[in-house]
Amino acid sequence: MRRLLLPVIVLMLAAAQAALPMLWWLGGWRLEFLPALVAYGALTASRPSRAVLLAVLAGLALDSLSAGPFGLSVLGFGLPAAVLAGLGESLDRDLPWVQAGAGAWVAAFAAGVACAAAGPTFGALGKISVLAMLSAVMTPLLFFTMELLHYWLPDSGR
Repeated sequence: MRRLLLPVIVLMLAAAQAALPMLWWLGGWRLEFLPALVAYGALTASRPSRAVLLAVLAGLALDSLSAGPFGLSVLGFGLPAAVLAGLGESLDRDLPWVQAGAGAWVAAFAAGVACAAAGPTFGALGKISVLAMLSAVMTPLLFFTMELLHYWLPDSGR
């Protein structure tokens, strides 16, 4: 049961993220859930390859529901996931500021990759910083929710 948890949650969050309206009165910001999930996967994966696989799935799910070039988010999510998973032993994933920093870094890197492909502007740099702050707030909440789901769901018996 737990084996299917992250792929199902990736697809649910990608659909929710695509369905949310942009907040035009706040400058066109949109809440993004997938950077927080990629940070969660990278900090909790038992092997770095699983973290990168989750990042690839999240990037493809995001790109399939957005107007951006297909595969660009894979790069934006995959590189931070690989670095965070590689640093997994030296980072204390239970600390909220580590979780927030990881979520902010994944969001800022993914948005920076998309901005570099589309052409950077000063307005885009402001949106990237706000997106990183929003992701920093959402990531510890996602960690808490995922830990509750792992506690409530039965183990597969491996």
